[in-house]
Amino acid sequence: MKTIVFAICFGIVSVCLGDSDTTEDGNSWPSICLEDIGNSSCTGNDLTNLKWRFNNVKKDCHPDLICPESKNRFESERECMKACLHVDKMCSCIRQKENCEGKAKFWAWNYDGKTCTRNEHCRRTMFDFTSEKQCKTLCMKQQYRKECCSPQPRSNYQDTCDPKDYEQRWYFNGQRCRYFVYFNCSEKGSPIDPEQSDKGNNFFSEQQCKIACMSPEKLTCPKNK
Repeated sequence: MKTIVFAICFGIVSVCLGDSDTTEDGNSWPSICLEDIGNSSCTGNDLTNLKWRFNNVKKDCHPDLICPESKNRFESERECMKACLHVDKMCSCIRQKENCEGKAKFWAWNYDGKTCTRNEHCRRTMFDFTSEKQCKTLCMKQQYRKECCSPQPRSNYQDTCDPKDYEQRWYFNGQRCRYFVYFNCSEKGSPIDPEQSDKGNNFFSEQQCKIACMSPEKLTCPKNK
């Protein structure tokens, strides 16, 4: 992908001039980490070993049964994080407006060097963030005192959810970030838009939780939290 680099104030910001950041051989950082492991033709017999994959919606790595030919497939969480979670790069590219005529559109949050804004795009890239909170936490290092000091969120409708709609989320318990099982569905059992699913003490990844609640120092919450 071609970029134009501008000096803005005291930082360097790149303006993206393409839909992707792939190279001709398809082995660049985004092309590997953006690969959807669900779009594969391998059979259950091929899914024998638990590996790690990068989830771009959550900006996090997760264990999963992944086809051997998948590029988004790593031996360990550390290897996955090292290959895919480049927050500085994710926050350094200004997304241009796109002509989505004839294409499906979606909304995402992007960092423009000063703040996070909600924009419409035709294709998801590594430079898109799922929610305003995720974007501001990772790119602006913004803390969320009210959210971090609120109770652990509960999944009220897990009985109506499809079993596959549960996922691992993170919350701050007043001392450290802990994971919990979150059922991402409504009272009627339909999936909730991820952009609307991280309200309160609910974070997509451990890193996001730590930045929001423990960086540059751990928040002190009321004892009756």
